[in-house]
Amino acid sequence: CSCAVTTKSPNPCVLPRQIRTSMTRACVVILGLACEIAAVGASFRRTLESNNGMNERDWFVPQHHSAEIMQFITGWQGEQSFSAFDAFARSSSTQRVWEHYGYRAVRMDLHLGGNSHDLLSEEGFYVWLDHLMQMHHGGILVAFPPSGMFIPLMRSLHRRNTMIYDIYGDRSSLTVRRANCILKNFVALLENIHTIRRLHIVIVQPFASLLFETPEYQHLRALLGLSIVSTWLGLFGHVGSKRVRVLTNLPGHTQLRRRMTDLNREMIRARWERFVHRSRYFQRQAESLPLGFCQRLFELWAVALMLMHP
Repeated sequence: CSCAVTTKSPNPCVLPRQIRTSMTRACVVILGLACEIAAVGASFRRTLESNNGMNERDWFVPQHHSAEIMQFITGWQGEQSFSAFDAFARSSSTQRVWEHYGYRAVRMDLHLGGNSHDLLSEEGFYVWLDHLMQMHHGGILVAFPPSGMFIPLMRSLHRRNTMIYDIYGDRSSLTVRRANCILKNFVALLENIHTIRRLHIVIVQPFASLLFETPEYQHLRALLGLSIVSTWLGLFGHVGSKRVRVLTNLPGHTQLRRRMTDLNREMIRARWERFVHRSRYFQRQAESLPLGFCQRLFELWAVALMLMHP
């Protein structure tokens, strides 16, 4: 007898499982990246637009007040009580780690103190300077400046198309001029404080950021002996992979370097899938350093401190 064998024909409207899985993962990555970019853009806009309508002619230019700044520094008589300075810090990651180990830390950000923390204002500049003067010798400053400032991906915001403009972008834009002023005032703080306080400096930027290529940061690197190391914040607990460059004079900084492997990517992707729909969580993550990264900074700093004070 003959047996009829029937085979089930595949449904042309249904994609194979492997392809569906790959497409799902790709969508997760794209959606997560979109959330992170949106958060970076939101942080950038808030930082640049929250100077409460300050007129540009009222922006503080440290180079025009060098004598007054030096007089403030030499005449300062406060108490040195801080070991860590958490700059541009909405999340307080650095402050939390240092205070966990019993060290005092200060956190400075426009969103915490309003105009009194605004580097564009004379009051804000001197408040930052006063808190830096309260740092112990050998203390650490950890800064994560608003990353939308100099990322080419945010070109529509800051117009830093280096094919058309120089590193400072289109200076006919008020947004660009404001970003450049914040950059220069922060560098001026570090240039003035280094003569009176021996601080360890850690400044973090996304890998694509042009911030460290500006003449101000090139001069700062030479002045303070800063080096650049690249790493992945995702390997320290960040919800995304987030490749960054770290500008620092912290001894042992090469230990911050991490190598991204396929297994690491899978772990980060799994973490991403759990939080991809929580846009507020992504926003906080995009604006902060992970605790694991700050913990590693503390470990390196503690060793450096022992070498300074054996």
